[in-house]
Amino acid sequence: MKVLIVEDDPDQALLACDALESTEYEPTVVHTAADCRALDLQQFGVIMLDYQLPDGVGLNLLTEIRPQTDVPIIMVTGEHGLAVEAIKRGASDYIVKTRDYLQTLLLAIEKNIEQYRLRQQKAQLEEDLQRTICELQLKNEQLQMAHDHLIEAAKLSAVAQLVSGVAHEINNPLTGIIGFAELLQQNVTDETTRSLLRTVHNLALRCASTIKALATFARQGKLPKGLLSVNELLRSCLTLNEHSLTKNDIAVDLQLCEPIHSVQAHAGQLQQVFINIIKNSQQALSHVQRKRHLLIETGHRDGMVFIRIKDNGHGMDADAQSHAFEPFFTTQQVGEGSGLGLSVTYGIIKEHGGDILMDSAIEEGTEVTILLPDASRLKTGSVVINEMIGNSPTNEATQRL
Repeated sequence: MKVLIVEDDPDQALLACDALESTEYEPTVVHTAADCRALDLQQFGVIMLDYQLPDGVGLNLLTEIRPQTDVPIIMVTGEHGLAVEAIKRGASDYIVKTRDYLQTLLLAIEKNIEQYRLRQQKAQLEEDLQRTICELQLKNEQLQMAHDHLIEAAKLSAVAQLVSGVAHEINNPLTGIIGFAELLQQNVTDETTRSLLRTVHNLALRCASTIKALATFARQGKLPKGLLSVNELLRSCLTLNEHSLTKNDIAVDLQLCEPIHSVQAHAGQLQQVFINIIKNSQQALSHVQRKRHLLIETGHRDGMVFIRIKDNGHGMDADAQSHAFEPFFTTQQVGEGSGLGLSVTYGIIKEHGGDILMDSAIEEGTEVTILLPDASRLKTGSVVINEMIGNSPTNEATQRL
């Protein structure tokens, strides 16, 4: 270990070096404050600083170099009063110059090195303890969120069973209402009555559409994968969210490609994906005062079907985007979300052999693009996930997560 000796008296410096000659310490001697300043103090394990220097006072040099290093600095002085001032300015210890002070020099150095080592160990232990506490707090929060999510999942399961039964009970009278409305329209000649019957017929169809969407979601764990139209699923999701979208003054721009290629997918799971993303967009839009827009677009290219959902909400920064699909990560306030929606969405899309892309900017909004294999290409085994957003103006900014 290197020991820096700042001593103006060459004879005293030589004696100090002799005292350390048979030890593991490697002394380096400088005679002025300027020479001390010119050195890299980080290379030394101990600094011995004389009070009287040709170009200054050791106390002033001590005040200057203490911020540069945390190693022990031992002030060598001739008076106890000066030693007390040295301690106040950051010295670790002091040695009063007496005739035999060199006999205790080695003990003083070893004592200060041991104290320094213990201080470092204490600081490291405190840092480790603080990090462990933070990790435990995070784990506890995640466990609590997981617990809450399980409770919510149990509630949803109960609601799903209830919806399934209610849907069956409501579908029967709805079928009669729709059928009789159609028959009456054919037999009634009065135009006012026919108009009222058309209204009844359309409202009944709307109810049937809502019931069908709810039933699909309720049976998501029972339905196998099959050929699906993403357009139909998106329409059913919008039907389920129509009230909240209208309530929040969100204008929906629906640009669905017709005809759209089918995908091989699980209807309930894919519906859950769309609902999760639409729900996130609603929450993002609820925080802005400008006109709220939600674009939903579908299309196909290079063997893939894409679904693009874009809002002009508050958006996310790059750091939030990098964690967006991680479990329990959320930008919402405590109690507003579990942070599992997008992670579940990511897992479902990957399980379907697809991909999901996100592009977002603060105060500009968020664009999520889902890529799913075209079912017609699955038969030939030639499906390759491609970048399908080449024609999009945001293509260069799109980030794969």
